[in-house]
Amino acid sequence: CEAAYGQAKPSDPCTVADRSFAAHLLPEARSGYEACLAAGQVTFEILSNLGAVYSQLGQFDRAIPTYRQALALNPDNPFLHLNLGLAFFKSDKVVEAAVEFSRTLILDPENLKALELLAYCHYQMNQIDLAAAEASRVERAQPEDGSAMLLLGTCLLRLGQYKQAIQLLYLATLKANLPQTHLLLGEALIGVKAFKSALREFTGVLAASPQAPGLTDDLGIAYAGLVQPDKAIEQFQKQLAADPNDFQANYYLGRLKRLNNEPDAAKQFLAKAEQLKPGDPSVGYEYAVFAMQDKDYAKAEGLLSDILNRVPNYTDAHVLLAEVYYKLHRPDDAKRERAIIEALKKQEQEEENAGGKPPESATPVSPGVRAPGSPAAAQPPQAGKPANP
Repeated sequence: CEAAYGQAKPSDPCTVADRSFAAHLLPEARSGYEACLAAGQVTFEILSNLGAVYSQLGQFDRAIPTYRQALALNPDNPFLHLNLGLAFFKSDKVVEAAVEFSRTLILDPENLKALELLAYCHYQMNQIDLAAAEASRVERAQPEDGSAMLLLGTCLLRLGQYKQAIQLLYLATLKANLPQTHLLLGEALIGVKAFKSALREFTGVLAASPQAPGLTDDLGIAYAGLVQPDKAIEQFQKQLAADPNDFQANYYLGRLKRLNNEPDAAKQFLAKAEQLKPGDPSVGYEYAVFAMQDKDYAKAEGLLSDILNRVPNYTDAHVLLAEVYYKLHRPDDAKRERAIIEALKKQEQEEENAGGKPPESATPVSPGVRAPGSPAAAQPPQAGKPANP
């Protein structure tokens, strides 16, 4: 029987399925493999191929159980675990995908594809430190891989390591000259207060992809950093017209209105920002400024102390707290804050000298789209600048 079965006829559904799969005739391959299984020819190879056909047809709800059946026959196959992980990932089941990519790496520790995909999963799970460590391994092993550069640069951006992020994201723009990459580079440049360079990146994105998510807020932040409040307010008002619940726009309009001596309007926007992100340190700082203006120094001290417990390197908060202590006739506490301020400024200058100047953009932006599953930009709290929602 085995000898006869091994001499497959041209019309044998398994042979037809293999040929169709090789020719990328997916519907025919699916029908052939399903016929093989219906005839009782249940093998690891047929199940694996059928799972791949389902995946390529976008039928992940059928691919996942098929891959699991194949794994029952061959549980230690790293490629099956990788393919199952991809099916989960494309089904937005990130936690399940991470498990399969981890199993792939247990069986095949040098599988850089699985490591990079695992890093994407951890990024989407907001485990940024872990994602950065994994992405760093991939980038070191494949220094010319643009996707690894982009992923690691985005992780470093999220972690507030702006100078390192700038270098990687700049190289990533040379590898893949897409609007999203330039947008991320611009956000990293904002992190080092290179607002002019950041605005150039955002302007290029505006020409190539005017609907890019986050672009309007980023333009407003760049204009605010360049002390062009009218243009900044225009951008933030535009963003609020599209999304009244945008945290960045509400916060920055509150800040700009406060600087423009419009306290009532400022407090209205800040109240909305506080509602959207309760306890945000940047919003708390603005309320501390209002408390200082009202000569309620005890309230200002409480607000600033709470901020600095959560964000110890918030230089502006230390500056304002030193002023509060002077007003409260506590010179020793004020001197301590001044010493912290000087240490933070020294550290910032040393980092600036070590990191050098950020690279200038050498390429215009080309229209394009962000790859599915690639991370989007966000930033941690820093002095004078809130986190992206």
